Amino acid sequence: MLDWPVFIVVSTVAVSLTMVVGVTYLRMARRPAVVLDNGIRHPGTDGARRRGMWIEDWSHAAPPREFTITEAHNVMQEHRTCGVDDCARKAAAFATLVAKGRVKPDSSRNP
Repeated sequence: MLDWPVFIVVSTVAVSLTMVVGVTYLRMARRPAVVLDNGIRHPGTDGARRRGMWIEDWSHAAPPREFTITEAHNVMQEHRTCGVDDCARKAAAFATLVAKGRVKPDSSRNP
């Protein structure tokens, strides 16, 4: 008589645990640890993604700090469909690359 309710509870717990373990594994195994230019080791990131702040990656807002060169390159690729004038995040990445000498702006395109 109690077989079905017990089965449903056990199945729900098993599925929930499997999902939590799977999501945790995917978040941790997504990217290898990288040592950035400033020597800081970011586990599970490639430089553009910072310590579990994955929602920030989708943002077009200006970053809270200056990008490293690696981060700036990644942001430029992630925001390739954005314009520098329309996306504060891409503009900050572009400014970093110009300041570090990695990009030379085309002077014929300036108004």
